Amino acid sequence: MREAVHWEIDEERLDFFHQLYSLVKDWSHPVVDLRAEEIDLLPAESVRSLDLEAKPIVELVDRTGYRDEPQLDENNRPLLRRSTALHYTNKKGESIHVIDSLFNMY
Repeated sequence: MREAVHWEIDEERLDFFHQLYSLVKDWSHPVVDLRAEEIDLLPAESVRSLDLEAKPIVELVDRTGYRDEPQLDENNRPLLRRSTALHYTNKKGESIHVIDSLFNMY
């Protein structure tokens, strides 16, 4: 599914998240390693742009063991000015359960 998405096009990205939500909202199978370059987009985009509940997507990513690796500047120091899924969650008023999963990742 992810290979068919043009990630820079908002409408395609939103369609992808709606499809993903439908897949994972009742997920009961073991989670797989989701390591792909777009994995870091899943928590932030699901919280930021979905009109659906973000919890299933965020919790699935957390259960895979994903941990954020901040971008570094030219001196190998973490960039301090960036928005994360935690910032978007605060703006959308998501439940504490999503915030707990996000703190695990960030």
